[in-house]
Amino acid sequence: MDGRLLDSPPVQEHMSFGRPRGPAGRFGRSDPAEAPPAASPAVVRPADAAGQLAAAVLALTAGQSGRDDETRELVATLAGRVSTLESTPARVVRFELTDRKTKEVEHARPELAKLVGRFAAGFRNLWLTGPAGSGKTTLAHTFADAISSPFGFQSFAADSTAASLLGGVNAAGVYQESAFVSAYESGSVYLLDEIDAAPAEIIVAINAALANGHLALPRHNDQARRVIKRHADTVIICAANTWGTGPNSMYVGRAALDAATLDRFVGAKFEIGYDQVLEARILDDSQLRAKLFAIRDALARNKIKRLVSTRAMVAAARLKAAGLTTPEIIDELLIDWTPEERAKVA
Repeated sequence: MDGRLLDSPPVQEHMSFGRPRGPAGRFGRSDPAEAPPAASPAVVRPADAAGQLAAAVLALTAGQSGRDDETRELVATLAGRVSTLESTPARVVRFELTDRKTKEVEHARPELAKLVGRFAAGFRNLWLTGPAGSGKTTLAHTFADAISSPFGFQSFAADSTAASLLGGVNAAGVYQESAFVSAYESGSVYLLDEIDAAPAEIIVAINAALANGHLALPRHNDQARRVIKRHADTVIICAANTWGTGPNSMYVGRAALDAATLDRFVGAKFEIGYDQVLEARILDDSQLRAKLFAIRDALARNKIKRLVSTRAMVAAARLKAAGLTTPEIIDELLIDWTPEERAKVA
């Protein structure tokens, strides 16, 4: 689950989450005996191909004949697998949580097991920080699926209001509850995206919702609904491009959250980077992908305020399918970049 590009069969981990076991209270230990069944033996995996290739070469050196075609085929198979990163572990993970349906998640990101582990340990506020397009929303949704929970989300901007989060009184004078209010009471997973772009009144409302397990709706028509209780399994995930401490060179318009709000996430903060295993599945052209990775690295080195996100890999794959060449695809992805920016990443 560490995301390294290894020449090995798919990784299949059995993750059992419940009460902490042992003095260290560790979660997510692999149990090979309970791992999901291996893939069909008809599929030649890279490790198998490597072993067969080694046997064929030894046979040739021993003077046995008739193995030339087989050896060439094995070399081609192994090279093709490596070049397209099909040798990358599949990262199939089975989650078992107390009183919840067992889930099996294919192509799981390395961070997913950590999020489920925090949930099993009692954490209900999670914080995800990562660049735009790195897959924070997808990870949050996958996490909800892994713990068999409904999922909802909303994004914030500078003009967002507290009513968009908590609901408000409509033209008829009736209080309209929001999706967040429903999730708060029902035990859902709810993602508050771009939290570091939200105005102060949103941050105050979120801090109040996280503070003590109760949420105030003071203008509600139903007096019994003016204070509602948070469900024990409601998970609130805040996603941001920063750590909530204010703007940086890349994200200049981000707000600084107060220490009380950030303190609600202690022990459950995660840095989310680009998932190159996922990107290899999206864009199977290793040379084009390597060029995009190189551009991404050059952006970081030169502190250029541009992105080559996972969305760029999706776009590149679509452009390739449309018949564009690699130089044409690069030109399309960088079409609005300045000549100076292009020169620095060339």
